[in-house]
Amino acid sequence: MNYFGNNKEQGNVLFLILIAVVLFAALSYAVTTSTRSGGGSDQDERNELNASQIVQTVSQLKQALLRLRVLSGCDDTQISFAYDTSGDNSLSAADDYYNGSATDLDCHLFQPEGGNMSFPSVPSGVNQGEDWLITNNRIYDYYGDKGFVQSSADIMIILPNISLDLCRRLNRGLDTDATFQSTPPIDDGTINTDKFDGSYTFEAIDNTPEFVGGAFKDGICFQPDGSSEYWFMYVLWERQP
Repeated sequence: MNYFGNNKEQGNVLFLILIAVVLFAALSYAVTTSTRSGGGSDQDERNELNASQIVQTVSQLKQALLRLRVLSGCDDTQISFAYDTSGDNSLSAADDYYNGSATDLDCHLFQPEGGNMSFPSVPSGVNQGEDWLITNNRIYDYYGDKGFVQSSADIMIILPNISLDLCRRLNRGLDTDATFQSTPPIDDGTINTDKFDGSYTFEAIDNTPEFVGGAFKDGICFQPDGSSEYWFMYVLWERQP
């Protein structure tokens, strides 16, 4: 009996099965993507891919912060988003997001001792070269918090100046209020754009009923008041007063 021949044939069959599974998965993904984008243009497909990458990026950052919060016992004022922006191979007040209160590297998101994450890059072509911004703002009635105090401010990440089509795609994917999936809400607050350094602001993303009552969960794309731009915002660390 030719055991080696049988093993070879079985291996070939298994290989073909695996190829079929991979092709079927790829076809299923292509059909799903085409259905979601309406079988549209190359730009529609780019928006689909960019939206997926953006949501994956912010979700990974939020998960890493949750690990620091739960496993390392880091408080929100101890969290640091600093990394070596000055290029001197050290962390100091010369670096963006430097938090003088964050003396324990275990609470640094972008350091190996802490979250071991890299500062996120922006997908090519989604804006005019603006970087991600990590800041803090109040969001009225976010998870029921209707406070008008600094302790109601949440840590968030913002991607500014994206296209309306990408903005709509993000709002659809994040299951926001149906209205926002076609017409992003307009902010009426004075947005804080200072890089988070451990201190909080009284400023707000929005104070109107548009954002309340479960209109969105952790992320939403909106239009800043008086601007023709569209900004994507995602809460990384929610706080309650």
